[in-house]
Amino acid sequence: MAGVSNMSVSLAFKGSPKISEPTRKRILEIAGKLNYVPNQAARQLRSGRTDIIGFLVTDLANPFHSLMIKHAESAFSEMGLTLFTAGSNWQEERERASVERLIRMRARGVLLCSCEKSRESFELLESAGIPYVALDSVPDSYQGPCVVNDLAQCGALMAEHFRAIGVRKPAYVDAAKEMLYFSAFRKTREAFCKTLRQSGIKLGKKNCIPAGMTLEAGAEAFRRLSADGFKADGVFCVNDLCALGFRNEAEKHGLLAGRDFALGGIDDMEISALSALSLTSIRQPYREIARKALEMLLLLMEKKALPSRRIVLPQELCARASTLEMRRRAQT
Repeated sequence: MAGVSNMSVSLAFKGSPKISEPTRKRILEIAGKLNYVPNQAARQLRSGRTDIIGFLVTDLANPFHSLMIKHAESAFSEMGLTLFTAGSNWQEERERASVERLIRMRARGVLLCSCEKSRESFELLESAGIPYVALDSVPDSYQGPCVVNDLAQCGALMAEHFRAIGVRKPAYVDAAKEMLYFSAFRKTREAFCKTLRQSGIKLGKKNCIPAGMTLEAGAEAFRRLSADGFKADGVFCVNDLCALGFRNEAEKHGLLAGRDFALGGIDDMEISALSALSLTSIRQPYREIARKALEMLLLLMEKKALPSRRIVLPQELCARASTLEMRRRAQT
């Protein structure tokens, strides 16, 4: 109908400068009338490459991971690439299965938040020749390309803040018991405890509770900490969801965060800044993590040298009413 060759149609859809703009416009108008779209599978068979980028995370329900995926999907979409996402739910077998699927799909690259139970996923990608970047957190032994949070700074910031507002009987609500091995949780916990000790503040074993990263986990942590009477004057939770669950359960027992105890979390979710919640939190730069990981992956896909194979991003304390009200009262 357009009176052109198959190659011209292909060039029109690719946006190639090898055909004139009027010809391109005519081809696309006719394609629209015919409801025609290019056969992507045929393109991939001919070129031997796909437009698929994998993004594998430990927990798709985690707001932090969801925000990173959203940012990456938008950026890759603008490049004409398709994002394939999957969650391992902290299971080594599910992570490996997703990596194997991406290899079968001939993915061009992979962003991976590993559950850190083995190196098998990285080894599979290396054997298949698929470039990858690890992000958010990696074990100490990992030497590959990565963009990660400064987790020692994360724990230290909240400990310093607690000291400054007068907390002397702190408590720490950690991840679930079976997840305590994970480097992100370990590094944050160790830095929090170490910084407290340097200020002469001790975190007792009974006040360090493995719980989880959900609202219900936070509620259960409060019930356990208050079994013999609630004595903590400052509580640091493994993430904001856990902190909000802890707060809600405490309010059922007449205790208010900011008035009766300080409360902090990690992630700085959007709702944490609402005046009704005003939760102090450690902001982890998910947009920056996704952006830098994307840039690093594109360089690897183009077989270009990386300026650095390891990027560590700083954390930021966002102090709000759930801790600052205690300091204001102390000052008055």
